[in-house]
Amino acid sequence: MRWLLPTCRCLLVLAAGLVSGLAGGCTSHGSASTDGDEQGGVRLASASDAVGRGPSDASDVYAALETPVSYPELEAMVTPPVGWQPDPLKRTSRHAHQAWISPSGQTAFGVIRMNLPLPFIGADRVLKGFLDEMKQTEGDAALLSRTTDRRLPGIRFVAEGGQYKLRANLVVRGFRAWAVYAGTRRDAPQVPGELDLAERARELTRIGASRARF
Repeated sequence: MRWLLPTCRCLLVLAAGLVSGLAGGCTSHGSASTDGDEQGGVRLASASDAVGRGPSDASDVYAALETPVSYPELEAMVTPPVGWQPDPLKRTSRHAHQAWISPSGQTAFGVIRMNLPLPFIGADRVLKGFLDEMKQTEGDAALLSRTTDRRLPGIRFVAEGGQYKLRANLVVRGFRAWAVYAGTRRDAPQVPGELDLAERARELTRIGASRARF
């Protein structure tokens, strides 16, 4: 299923310097590891932040999510919703993009890791390029909200294109940038509970770690 491929293309352009086109076609080389050795990495938010509950309820977050798994290509630890099907990993020398699709096919959770041409490209510049390319590929791009979150640290934003509505965390670190998103299709009704699961998975994602534990 080619869910959210326009978003993949948006971020490829950024990784190429915010002005170049796509590199060669994506190839699938998916792999995951459950190795528990910690090698840095920063969690995007705590479990209690993810659902707005206190620490005593944190275990509820994991009830419908898989055990944290390391994806070296993404340089991230992720907890996809149970029963959601992974799309084939899309990878070039400039990016890696993994999405998990809900049973209805109307919701997705995904992680995109980008290789930037220069270090310390600001998150606002990356976001602007993202929206510009989103408008070109989908015919529309509206930034509905944007908030700087020091806990990421980065930007939380909601954007709506011609096909998809994305609720994403954008983090830039050195030569790397990550967009971790919960997305829904605009041409179908939202399925109760699916967006909540995707947002929980997004908040529990740990970036910058190919081998880490929660």
